[in-house]
Amino acid sequence: GRKAPDGRVHDGTTLYTPSTTEAMDIGLVPAEVADLTSLQNTLRGQQVIDIPQTWSETLAGFAHFLTHPLARAVLVVIVMVGGYLELQAPGLSVPGGLALLALAALLGAPFVVGLAEWWHVAIFGIGLVLLIVEVLLTPTFGVLGVVGLLMMLVGLVFSVVPSSGGGGLLPMPASGTYGVLISGAALLMGGVLVGLAGMVAITVYFGNIPGLNRLVLSDGVSGGDSGSAVAPDVPGASALPVGARGTVTVPLRPMGRAEFDGMVHDVVSTGRFVEPGTAVTVVEVEGSRVVVE
Repeated sequence: GRKAPDGRVHDGTTLYTPSTTEAMDIGLVPAEVADLTSLQNTLRGQQVIDIPQTWSETLAGFAHFLTHPLARAVLVVIVMVGGYLELQAPGLSVPGGLALLALAALLGAPFVVGLAEWWHVAIFGIGLVLLIVEVLLTPTFGVLGVVGLLMMLVGLVFSVVPSSGGGGLLPMPASGTYGVLISGAALLMGGVLVGLAGMVAITVYFGNIPGLNRLVLSDGVSGGDSGSAVAPDVPGASALPVGARGTVTVPLRPMGRAEFDGMVHDVVSTGRFVEPGTAVTVVEVEGSRVVVE
């Protein structure tokens, strides 16, 4: 009676998963065995046959690991940062590939272990479409983006919580699992915040990250006027004043290049993607970082 009234150890609303000590305490198991020899002695068997784990069982075990809230938070960070890096440097492929693999793990692992319902994936997909519309098609000052992101988070959180099993169009989480739901949502939100911080850091410091600072600009000269010169790379300083006007020569994603008075400079937009030929104005200069809108 130390866990529940009337001598019960569990309230019976969900599956009971005891530890080895608890299982032995209440008589669910007769003994604890550490290897095949002790198993043979405990069961007084003449022969013990070891059946190795199949590839599908190994896959299911790995999928079960990927449904842990902390693992899913890490996957969310990979999706956000990898996808954002791919947008910064289209064709790079490695960050985009990692983001796609992480997204497949986020959606596929709950199905492999039998936790996900159809509506979890549906609401995630709708949220993803809304986010794409916000970013690439019809800017709505963040409204569609926020709604889409919330829908995606709801789909991801609910997909790893056991459903009640009562059927119906939208099976909801079983009673007694709301603690798991809350902790999963908290860790997932933590992953989103870390991902956002990584995206901001990439936006601010992309031009100064070794190995990444030339990825977007590798074809910068061909993207503009062939007669334009490229401004010399002077560490820590920019020759452009605030208010200078120019024209985008390499798409800003949001890093790119723009031409000012016949010289091509590395610039970054205030967040939106900007296509070549668009007139821009310098609104902020911080060292070698030039922000335009």
